[in-house]
Amino acid sequence: MDKIEFRIEPSPDSNDHQVRILINGQDVIPDRMIGLDPWDDGDISCSLLDQEALSTSGELTYARCSCGVVGCGSDSVEVTRSDDKVSWRFPSLDRKSTVFGGSHKAAPFVFDGQQYDQAVADLRNDFKWEPMERTAERLVGQLDFSKVADSGLLFHWASGRMNQDKFGLCFRLGEPQKYQVIANVPWNPRTPEGAVDATKLLLQQPPAQWLDVVYYNQTPHSTQAPELSGPGWRAH
Repeated sequence: MDKIEFRIEPSPDSNDHQVRILINGQDVIPDRMIGLDPWDDGDISCSLLDQEALSTSGELTYARCSCGVVGCGSDSVEVTRSDDKVSWRFPSLDRKSTVFGGSHKAAPFVFDGQQYDQAVADLRNDFKWEPMERTAERLVGQLDFSKVADSGLLFHWASGRMNQDKFGLCFRLGEPQKYQVIANVPWNPRTPEGAVDATKLLLQQPPAQWLDVVYYNQTPHSTQAPELSGPGWRAH
């Protein structure tokens, strides 16, 4: 049986991290590409752990353009799951590749299901790589946003990497999405716990009372403000 491993490394050019994938000790990320971020609340297709195919079956995006944008270029693998085995087939290896020393393996790579599941579990439970900002984003993303969801604001992502003094929360508003709404909260103390506490305070207030909000109207040629906006809201 083949063996799979996952390793998380910084990705300075994309301001996030990447998961390097090793099969039988060989890194399979194609040349001039990088691995996906471990998790990304903003877009599951831009992260590895949030894709269902990693643990079941289906097409799994595992590599992206070196600029960090999946939409700019990506590579995928076909995952097939049985009771006790998991197989990976790389369509890209059907063309000339430097992976595995310039040769490719026609048959899929086949992993023992238990070894594969343990490798995925180790990846999912590994937080040692997280800088403080990523820990804050993860913990804030686990909060209960149902109260603001009742007003139409659907939590999209949290970011501690946009501003030194503020922590950002992005929401979608409207169906289909009519607005992107970014609420900023003071980040003091600048710790994961500080971001969580500031977000909880924000969520206790009606959105119209939020003090630092930027909204993006997604409707072409429209400048209309959201109905639930207040004095602290401004258009981008």
